[in-house]
Amino acid sequence: MAAPRRFLSLGFILSVTFFLLLIATPSWAGVECGDEIGPYEVAVLTEDLTCDSHDPALTVVGPKAVLKMGGHTVTCQGINVGILLDGSGAKLSGGLLKYGTVTNCDIGVDVGGTGGHLITKVKANEVTVGFLLRDGSDGNTFTKNTVTNHVRGGFVTDLGTSNDNEFSYNRSMNGFPGAGYEVRGGDRNVFKYNLAKNNGNRGGFIVSGNDNVLTKNQAIDNGGGIRIDGERNTVSGNVAKGNDMNGFSLLGSGNKVIGNWAKNNTRGIVLSAENTKVIGNIALGNTEFDLVDENENCDNNTWKFNWFKTSQTNPPDAGCIH
Repeated sequence: MAAPRRFLSLGFILSVTFFLLLIATPSWAGVECGDEIGPYEVAVLTEDLTCDSHDPALTVVGPKAVLKMGGHTVTCQGINVGILLDGSGAKLSGGLLKYGTVTNCDIGVDVGGTGGHLITKVKANEVTVGFLLRDGSDGNTFTKNTVTNHVRGGFVTDLGTSNDNEFSYNRSMNGFPGAGYEVRGGDRNVFKYNLAKNNGNRGGFIVSGNDNVLTKNQAIDNGGGIRIDGERNTVSGNVAKGNDMNGFSLLGSGNKVIGNWAKNNTRGIVLSAENTKVIGNIALGNTEFDLVDENENCDNNTWKFNWFKTSQTNPPDAGCIH
């Protein structure tokens, strides 16, 4: 009897093809100043670099281009940009056990192209801007990065719009006068589990645009805490503590402020917005007022189930904050 025929499944064939393509991706170590990685290349930084003649120091061009910093440092010396991400779908990884560092640059990491980039475990130190997000670069992911000692800002958008980005588990600290996170003019951006601490006059988080989500972030000891300007933004479960100005500032319309904690700021939660729901927040120990609605008779804003001691309305006896 003839042996039965055996057929390879389509899934098996695709898996083998993907594996062969993966191992065939060009890669190299020994990256030097001025190198351009990609598309479809993987490069590994094996030593610290000090770059003084190539600007940017390194460029990663997607799709499917990867720079692994291996915990090493790129230092700018008389040049503007440390690492530029261009094209789409590039990846910059700082290291497994130790963050990669970009230092002494005007812009630590310049995120351009059409977007879809991933930046993780990179530290930008002694910079004007830590991570600059360019107009039209959408759908990027920033996770577990750190900015220290910045001037203009930690995570900042260029003039224009950048949409659908995610910022998670990042830290922006010790900047002056810029904000920790300043993302203006973008929609559907998500901020979760980020920290802004000891940033200057502009504050912790400044987010403008529509349908953005901020949840479980901390703004501590900044010039201001969290400022939102736009429509249908959701601010939930965040902490604003010890900021010199407002803990939370809301402008625009149709926003939700739910389950946040404002403590020991000058003013706790302040609305210049309309049609906004402020529900289930804790605001205590703020120097001037815990809750403030600057609109006449709260202007269709809803204040419910908040825990506070002091409030301010227009007129003072409006009785619309609860």
